[in-house]
Amino acid sequence: MENYKELKKVLELAYERCSSGKGEERHGDPKPFEQQDMITEQKIFGIGPVLAQIRKKAKEAYRLPDEEASLELLDIIVYAAGGYIYLERKRIEERS
Repeated sequence: MENYKELKKVLELAYERCSSGKGEERHGDPKPFEQQDMITEQKIFGIGPVLAQIRKKAKEAYRLPDEEASLELLDIIVYAAGGYIYLERKRIEERS
């Protein structure tokens, strides 16, 4: 696990940003992450909007100064996690 400590740090930063930073300020919601709109609306619209948001964040990161770009990359991690949660739940539901 020592070989992955930098990855763990980045994932923890993304979690912190989502749960107590920008994500909490803009999307503060008492519901658990997996019950928030980003995930539940994928049942209606599919994964497309989440992928579009990831693309938008990537384009922003490309044009921003490094410090701001790094924050956009953390947001991408959170959006990707939301997409992953949705797809895993969908897969499990389809098997039932």
